[in-house]
Amino acid sequence: MVAFVDIELHHWPSIAPRVRLRIKPQIRMIFRLTAFVIFVSLFALPSVLQAQPSNGQPVAIVRGSLSVYKEAADTCQRMLNKNGFNCKIYTLPKKASRETISKWLDVVRQENPRLIVTVGAKSTKHILAGIKNTPVVFTMVPNMLDASFIKPGNFRHRMTGISSDASPQQRISWLTNTDSTIRRIAILHSDATQRTVQSLRDEARNQGVESVEIKTTKKTFVEALAAVEKAKCDGVLMILDTKVYNSPTVRALLVWGARNRIPVWAFSKNFVKAGAFAGQFLNPGGLGQQTARLALDILGGKAPNDIEMQYVNAIDTAINLHTSAMIDKRIPSSAITPNTIRYGEEK
Repeated sequence: MVAFVDIELHHWPSIAPRVRLRIKPQIRMIFRLTAFVIFVSLFALPSVLQAQPSNGQPVAIVRGSLSVYKEAADTCQRMLNKNGFNCKIYTLPKKASRETISKWLDVVRQENPRLIVTVGAKSTKHILAGIKNTPVVFTMVPNMLDASFIKPGNFRHRMTGISSDASPQQRISWLTNTDSTIRRIAILHSDATQRTVQSLRDEARNQGVESVEIKTTKKTFVEALAAVEKAKCDGVLMILDTKVYNSPTVRALLVWGARNRIPVWAFSKNFVKAGAFAGQFLNPGGLGQQTARLALDILGGKAPNDIEMQYVNAIDTAINLHTSAMIDKRIPSSAITPNTIRYGEEK
């Protein structure tokens, strides 16, 4: 019979000097081998818990046809393949009739993917509505807080993802870093981006900047610019709102800003090139890597609804030095990095 004696830790020092164990060499060797195996197992455990490739089920990436979608999807695919997963890309049909989308969903569904990565808001909506139960990681979705599929009770139990926008903190900090005199910022928006605007308003307040939210549409854009003047705002922060901005309204805003010597911060480098004061925008390759890391977390066993939705980490910046000089707003050198794109620079 073997007796097991439970000795409380605080008694151990008092009995230790009186106990001498005589262990046979063979038993001593077994103890040493057992200790070695336990030691090695502790170091090997993290790799066991990492995402394990599945020989049967592939990982699907679905994307739209834009070049930025392709770059992000290709980067994500390479990273997942490098980690041992069979990853396939499916492109959303350009002619998105109900019949075409249905056939396209059938192709994806027949692959029985272990996880689906969706690039862009349209791809995400189609996949969530058309393929049930499969976990989804969305990416490159603008104004994430306002996306219809984010609402509680919809798909959150099997979905997480990454916005195409910088965080509110990054966006407001970019304003104050490029123009330290900014005190009141105008944000033109529609009813489709109200939560996004609210998050920017809260962060602006945290950083000592007042925000003036002006609800508008393309048709009432001229009136909105008049409202910005009336509110005596000293800058305009653009957000990606398709109910507000198209080529004519963007052009009108940039001309108005130059005429009134008011800086405009854009969400596209093309708008900065066209005359906006400065801008922030995502790096597609960096976003693809961030998306792959999120996918690997879920493939490793984490539940999607246990992972916080994220803002894009890889952000590029651009400035227009010609506009800066024209409106008499010098951009501090501290706001310019080696990777900042400079437009309007004298040669």
